[in-house]
Amino acid sequence: MSNSWPQLEVLDVSENKLEQLPAALCKLASLRKLYISDNRLSFAGMPKSIGKLERLVVLNAANNLLENIPEGLCRCGQLRRLYLSNNRLVTLPDAIHYLKETLDVFDVANNPDLVLPPKPKEIQIGAGKAFYNLDFSLETHKKAALLRSGSPLAGEQATQAAAAAAAPGHAKRDQAARWRRLKRRGRDSGSESGAGASGDDTSSRKVLDGMRKVARAKQTQQFEAQSVKSRSWKDSLRKPDLDYSEIFDELVGQIPGLEVWEIDDRYPQPVEKDLIGVFFRGDCYVVLNTFQAQNGSLDWAIYYWIGSSATTDKLFCASMHAVNLRNLLGAECRTQREEEDGESPEFLALFGGSIQIVDGEHSNSGLFQVIEEQPPCRLYRLCGAQTVRLQAVSLSPDELDPKFVYLLDAQTMLFVWVGASAKHMTASKARLIADRIRKNERKNAAEVVSTMEGFEPVEFWTALGCEKPAREEAVDHIPADWEPSRPLLYAVRMGPGTLEIPRIRGQLTQSVLESTGVYLLDCGTDIFVWFGGKAVKFLRYAGLKLAQEAFTLFDRSPETTAVTRCLESAEPIAFKLRFHGWDDAVAVDFTRTAESVAKRGTDMRTIMERDKMRMDLTDFFLPRPTPPTAEEFADQMANFRDDVDNLETLANFVLVPNYRAIKSAEKYKRIAPDELGHFYSKECYIFICHYYPEEPEEDPEQPKDEEEEEEEIQMKYIVYFWQGRDTSELALHKFNFDTRKTLAEKIKDPEFRPMRQQEESREFLALLNRKFIVHKGPRPRTPQDLEKWRAAEVTRLYQLRTPNADPMLSRCLEVPAAAASLCSAFCHLLTRGPDRLLVWRGRGSSQTDRELALELATSLLPDATPAEMTEGEETDEFWELLGGRAAYFTGVDFYSACRLFKITTEEGYLKADDLGVDFAQSALTDSAIMLLDTGVKLYLWIGTKVSDVLKKLALQAAKLYLLAVRDREGASGTRRLGAAQKGSEPPDFTVCFHAWGEHKAVKDWRG
Repeated sequence: MSNSWPQLEVLDVSENKLEQLPAALCKLASLRKLYISDNRLSFAGMPKSIGKLERLVVLNAANNLLENIPEGLCRCGQLRRLYLSNNRLVTLPDAIHYLKETLDVFDVANNPDLVLPPKPKEIQIGAGKAFYNLDFSLETHKKAALLRSGSPLAGEQATQAAAAAAAPGHAKRDQAARWRRLKRRGRDSGSESGAGASGDDTSSRKVLDGMRKVARAKQTQQFEAQSVKSRSWKDSLRKPDLDYSEIFDELVGQIPGLEVWEIDDRYPQPVEKDLIGVFFRGDCYVVLNTFQAQNGSLDWAIYYWIGSSATTDKLFCASMHAVNLRNLLGAECRTQREEEDGESPEFLALFGGSIQIVDGEHSNSGLFQVIEEQPPCRLYRLCGAQTVRLQAVSLSPDELDPKFVYLLDAQTMLFVWVGASAKHMTASKARLIADRIRKNERKNAAEVVSTMEGFEPVEFWTALGCEKPAREEAVDHIPADWEPSRPLLYAVRMGPGTLEIPRIRGQLTQSVLESTGVYLLDCGTDIFVWFGGKAVKFLRYAGLKLAQEAFTLFDRSPETTAVTRCLESAEPIAFKLRFHGWDDAVAVDFTRTAESVAKRGTDMRTIMERDKMRMDLTDFFLPRPTPPTAEEFADQMANFRDDVDNLETLANFVLVPNYRAIKSAEKYKRIAPDELGHFYSKECYIFICHYYPEEPEEDPEQPKDEEEEEEEIQMKYIVYFWQGRDTSELALHKFNFDTRKTLAEKIKDPEFRPMRQQEESREFLALLNRKFIVHKGPRPRTPQDLEKWRAAEVTRLYQLRTPNADPMLSRCLEVPAAAASLCSAFCHLLTRGPDRLLVWRGRGSSQTDRELALELATSLLPDATPAEMTEGEETDEFWELLGGRAAYFTGVDFYSACRLFKITTEEGYLKADDLGVDFAQSALTDSAIMLLDTGVKLYLWIGTKVSDVLKKLALQAAKLYLLAVRDREGASGTRRLGAAQKGSEPPDFTVCFHAWGEHKAVKDWRG
């Protein structure tokens, strides 16, 4: 097959019921398209060495019986379209992910059992250099979580991974060992046949010996035939390993037709289609004719034409680039030399039988001497402080004005003249401009001189064309609001048979200039002609002609206007200053020290690959805490209250009614026992709790000492400081720096435990015995004020929540008195005046919460009888007190699944902290990103002071959490990812927080 079709590029064997492809198919080195669809091919029927088809671009294997594809197919680097639909695919090689990076079409539809292998770490989304080499793969973090939790599964998984790595399928093939086994097998078979071979074995051995002799004879005849046959000159040619992408376009020779290049400055430049057939006597050309051969493939004919007046460098470059073109195309034809007036008939036939020869030359020679013209002296007037603008003026001392700064360019001398009333910022920037001209344009061959008005050197006046100053001091004759004329930019373009010069509107920036174009910049006293590096020759020629006619075109005087040619990447400073934001400053990383650069190098890519970035996301894999049972709750309450029950109930708790009492040095006041458990959001409280110390275990054999029995018991004191949500942050500072010192003097060795609203510890809540009510606003000062507060005709609504069904965490907080504050998952208490008390039980509330709601209702209004009602059975009075019916959140399953995580880099690495199920709105900080799982949706709450790096990493962490939940919960662990913006959170986000309100603004004390 390979000998018959050495140049075969397209093979179509579709719809033939083939069950196997021949191995010789892989020898078709020129094959580009292979169609094998609608057959009966399986994995065993595919040749294993299909990876040898290096030029394969299209493979259509749809509608077959393939279970997999050979791994060698993933090594076909030029493959762009792969069709594998309607097969029996189960999996694909691991290298398929690398192949997918370059594929334009990857069709694996209708393969229901297909499971793609996991992506390698280096090409996973959310990994690699773009994410600081952090590994966000599920298996890595799952293993880290198992190791952290101390689970025995971690050791088992590590052992299984080590065993899998040591399996034969994962080990590299030892070719030498395989060769030794084959030789040993041959010796063993030979010894067995000599010891006791039968007649059949002897005959078989004779047949094998005869076949070996025939093969040796055939090989000898082929070697003699090859040695006698003479080698062609084409066989000795070897394509050089050169890159021609910068010389010729990648589509050269791919479309039938005629293409012509002219040698311009030692490189071929494409000739416009309208000028094909026109040759200049002073130029050389390369001609390519692409045509279709009889077998249907493309073939080429290459010529190079030499003009009679062409220089030697053009002749040499034409022949050289003709050979380069042949190597690029892989053509077997030879390059044909064509000289002026001696063209071959085949060459003339390409142009209709004749060509047009024009005197002169159209391109530039690569070997010429640069005659540097001495440009005239120029005087520029500068203005502006933030952005310096300049304008060329006539070379005369009369142009000097004391309000401005001037730059006198005398080629070898650069003078910066500063007027007496000029701005210092403009003078400083003028000096920087002069330094850049000296360094970039004069190659450090000029001298910069700064001079003030009245202290000019003699060379300055000489450059201005006068021997001495025309006057003693400059005259103020230029208006103070003078500004240079606005530069106008024009593009030189080819229109339909005409040359167009449209004006470029808008702000002039460097991005406006395209490398393929030619532009004219009119600055009033300066006209610049800018040539792009990839501009065609005709546009350049047109630009030069327009520059010569610029005085007529723009109505300028040759005595006051200068025309300057500018090449891309070599523009003068006077040209760059006309464009906004054109800065040649080199970017410097000021975040790294010299020691760091010397030790670790400058390549950040290498540093990131070498360093192992740390992160901790193991909290994502920890299960949600399970609710405690009734026995566990009773044991916890007993443990927390045992040492307090010996006191006089809870009378030893001391409460500061208002934090202002501390400021005014008022005496602490005890609260009434019936008020214990009631808090106000605009108040701060101090609790002093007395504990008996833990008694050491007694030794029954050791006799007791009477002195020890009479020794006074040392009490343990814990001071709790509770801060309401609506209080100022100064309250905590006052407690830390003032009140603590006072209490430490009165109490022996106290332990201080400050806390905020809804961040109370379990030990503190246990002391209140599930009586925890928070009212909005300040606390009434006197018992009379408290009675007035209760008797006021004001509607108040309280919401009772028990996070994670843990009775110890029950809290009852006041929420806005509106129907929208209701939630079907909780119980609510509604009060108005001293005798109206209603208890609303949501359909998702627990029986424990309903019983607790009745107890708290009695504590709110002791003299009122609570009226109970279940959701859906509300009275008109209930809705009237809430201001009318309104929509509210009716979901009940979210509270048993919600979790909150805090993602930060405060510790120097990416970390996710599980805030558990008992969290508050105050946990949402501006310097972190919060991850809220509602059981249905996963929200990313982004703080206002979070960096872009943390945002990018948090998004990948959220995707990892979704994988972790799906891996832990199965099909029921599906979540939708969303974002919540501060100040506009959706209802299913805010309902997860108890008593959600407006975000508390932190005062900026910096002024």
